Amino acid sequence: MVRMLRTLAFFLTFAAFAIAQAPAPVTAVRCGKFLDPKSGAVRDDITVIVQGGRVSQTGPAASTPVPPGARQVNIPVSGVCMPGLIDVHDHLT
Repeated sequence: MVRMLRTLAFFLTFAAFAIAQAPAPVTAVRCGKFLDPKSGAVRDDITVIVQGGRVSQTGPAASTPVPPGARQVNIPVSGVCMPGLIDVHDHLT
């Protein structure tokens, strides 16, 4: 019984370590138009790198490298990327 508990503890520890070491998912969003939240300006052809649910990098698509294995999303020029926009519109009835 003790041996079985030790084996179980070993595998649970190993599984927890493996989960903790898993890399955060990376997504590269190429925006035809991008509303810069700092300046308020609309910029053209911008790539936004999102890692682990947070924006890690933004820049011109031509000079912003997409990490290998990243999920790629293309937003056409007819759409606008607005990072940090939070929908707080609500009706309480």
